[in-house]
Amino acid sequence: MTYYENMKKALQESGDMEIGSFAADNIAAVAAEMERIRAMEIDRIPMRIFPTLASGEDLTLAATNFGVERKEATAAMVGLLIEGEAGTRITNEVCACCGEIVFRIQEEGIILEEGSIILPAKAEETGKMGNIAAESITEFAASYAGLERVTNPLAAFGGSDRENDEELRLRVIQRWQNPGTGGSKGDYLSWALSIPGVMRARVFNPSAGNVSVYIIGEGDMEVLAEETAAFIEERRPIGANVSVQPAEKVIINVSAKVQLKEGFAQENIRQEIIGRLDAFFAEQAFLTDTVSYTRIAEQLFAEGVADVVSYTLNGTAASVSLLQNQYAALGTVEISV
Repeated sequence: MTYYENMKKALQESGDMEIGSFAADNIAAVAAEMERIRAMEIDRIPMRIFPTLASGEDLTLAATNFGVERKEATAAMVGLLIEGEAGTRITNEVCACCGEIVFRIQEEGIILEEGSIILPAKAEETGKMGNIAAESITEFAASYAGLERVTNPLAAFGGSDRENDEELRLRVIQRWQNPGTGGSKGDYLSWALSIPGVMRARVFNPSAGNVSVYIIGEGDMEVLAEETAAFIEERRPIGANVSVQPAEKVIINVSAKVQLKEGFAQENIRQEIIGRLDAFFAEQAFLTDTVSYTRIAEQLFAEGVADVVSYTLNGTAASVSLLQNQYAALGTVEISV
């Protein structure tokens, strides 16, 4: 029922219900105002303005109040080795593809006398799907006069998806917990995490005036470190000596013997465990300096595992310690029954 219907129902005198009566006119005006207020969704304001509760574009706007911008998707870059007739001009109309992923030439060039040239190309669509492996590009998107073959000697890099709500919310919380104060640790952390492709960062002050920033990300980490360093260079306090480096990856090989429940296949269980371990390592990166032996056991209890008989991390039944500039990443996974 509407506000007007509820209020009219509450009137005691039947005469007060007549259209045009003093009471009817008054409750009509009050009900209309109450409906207008309800349409404003005032009761949902906390769900829209607080980063811990907001989602979607509401979260994007809420994050800006903390000086945090949602990272937009970026397109992958790749170097294309193009072979063909010497002297052939290559324009930015030339495209090559890997399946449905199309890369467009970014700089014009002319095939050299030896019959080839390497030119930069950019994915037509944004997203980390463009970070294809080396030699994945094998054909042009169309037929081009004078051009014969194309490939990518190195993997594509720099493609990233639009930052999702959970990633953005985490950065807002980190910003709130580590407020910037003119070149503080919180500033460097926020600056590093604002770069598309940077997933985690750590900041240290090894000595007075020196700042070390270590990053974890996707794609070409050397290029990502250079982009991060350039961004920080424009914002750092005068006199601060800042170095930005990719964090060192420590591979963790997991070997386990498990008992399976009836009806579950060993390989399916292995794939399930790999997914759980990948997610665990991604979540724990830079949050701890130890790969907990007991926490790994939790990940081994995938659906279909009745019991974990024994397991090792890099060949030992113990936790793995990490340095401050290191993070753990999953290596091989061997599951026996």
